[in-house]
Amino acid sequence: MENENLFDEQELDSTFPNNQKKPKKIFKPSILVIIIAFAISLSCILVGILYHPPIKYQTKSIKDYTEMRPLYHFTPEKNWMNDPNGPIYLASTKKYHLFYQYNPNKPIWGDIHWGHAISDDCMSWERLPIALSPTKDGPDREGCWSGSAFQDENGNVLFYYTGVTNQYSLPFNESQCIAIPINDSFLELEQYAGNPVISNPPFTDFTAFRDPFVFSYNSTNFSLILGSGRSSNSKANVLLYSSQDLFNWTFENILVQSPDNCSDTIWECPGLFPLEQTGKFILTISSLPRRQNTYYIGTYNQSLNSFIIESDQFLLDYGTYYAAKQFFDPTKNLYVLWGWVTEARSEEGQIEQGWAGVMGFPREIYAITNANYSEISVGFRPISQLQNFLYSEIDLGNISFNSTEENNLEFFTIKNFTSRQFEIKAIIEPKNTTEIGFRILWDLDSNEEFTDIVYYSQNSTLYIKRTNSTKLEDPEKFSQGGFVPLNENGIINILILVDHTIVEVYANEKYCITSRVYPISPKSEYISVFADNLAYVNNTIISKIKSTMPN
Repeated sequence: MENENLFDEQELDSTFPNNQKKPKKIFKPSILVIIIAFAISLSCILVGILYHPPIKYQTKSIKDYTEMRPLYHFTPEKNWMNDPNGPIYLASTKKYHLFYQYNPNKPIWGDIHWGHAISDDCMSWERLPIALSPTKDGPDREGCWSGSAFQDENGNVLFYYTGVTNQYSLPFNESQCIAIPINDSFLELEQYAGNPVISNPPFTDFTAFRDPFVFSYNSTNFSLILGSGRSSNSKANVLLYSSQDLFNWTFENILVQSPDNCSDTIWECPGLFPLEQTGKFILTISSLPRRQNTYYIGTYNQSLNSFIIESDQFLLDYGTYYAAKQFFDPTKNLYVLWGWVTEARSEEGQIEQGWAGVMGFPREIYAITNANYSEISVGFRPISQLQNFLYSEIDLGNISFNSTEENNLEFFTIKNFTSRQFEIKAIIEPKNTTEIGFRILWDLDSNEEFTDIVYYSQNSTLYIKRTNSTKLEDPEKFSQGGFVPLNENGIINILILVDHTIVEVYANEKYCITSRVYPISPKSEYISVFADNLAYVNNTIISKIKSTMPN
């Protein structure tokens, strides 16, 4: 909750409290007894100091530090969440549905079911009961893994997913299954009696065989693609199957194989969809072993079962963003992308926290082109519904810097705006700077906790620096980011979303960075703009964002 002091005032209790009641005196001790008792007490104190050193912020739980849960990003009520599955907008009910990989028992991976949530606007979500669970003795008895939703022209919906029978041993015994909604509330998905519909990989040396995505583009046939890899050549693959009835599938070919300049050995969670009116398609994949979401632009021909790569392999996000899944939103006539944002804490920290996993803020996908479509790239921006949840806007206008001291950062701090839940929009014009950016979640008093979003002009890179982002020891603190060139006007249009422990950055609507940070000081809520030389930060607007999730 905004500006609320969530810090427990009792957190600084001494390691050895001195408020215990003294025992009743029942005898008068001798000098020898006093000496022995003193020696024992001193030994206990020394052992306590050695093994339990005083900690500045010592509490029983992470919850005593501050509220760690994002409030306008989707999170599970408790326990573990990973990949988004089968997101869909159902026109008959005017509801958005989000399914996701879910462990109902622990905030760590395992025993995977499908969680479920619905929304009227893709912003405010209601968590619902588990929609899909493993079946005893079935092909999914040890897990209902990732998949997708397919809606035919009559509005009928089927869900496709990977079932597994050996979740803790390699190689996984994976097969492809169907779940059928009992009604249009999707509150319960029923396993198809004929599961699995695809039993085995087409070759014996496959190292993965999962995450079905079903589609049909200008064809009477249906297509299904799977993520895969092969041990014989260490190549990642997307497998292609076809069907005329959505239940009986035939292997066609390897649709795409990782090029020679690509080190990926397995591709997971594939998606293939058209890029507006360009005639091109986007192939999204989750790349192993590097665990990053990537994509290619190319030409897809469904009748010929072919996809020709016509671009470099691009990153969907430079940071912590994986297993992306898109869906078509007919209310906008465009595709929307979901992605899983992992915790950056230890397993012990996740257990202490009681929940794990955040969905990245949903992103609209669109084409950036020139007049004759000879140059095509992909744009990303937060869904437009976000604008309905902004409030307490502060327009800072244009901020100029002209520091004369070498390697000295000049700060412009916004003293009348404090928040952990906000948006920043600005235009960065670096001019003569080597560093320019924003300091957020800043404990201004102690200067011990803050996160920097920094543009380095000399090598045209943008990073989220997490070195001082938390006083906790277990979270990751390395920087995340990459190459972000200035646009043709020599500027960067930047949009920053901050939600307690997640930070998302959009640069020129083409480059994204997502990071997890864990500020624990209740005062880590200030914002500052900085630069080390002549520079401008123009059209700077900061707004708070309303909570859309139950706390």
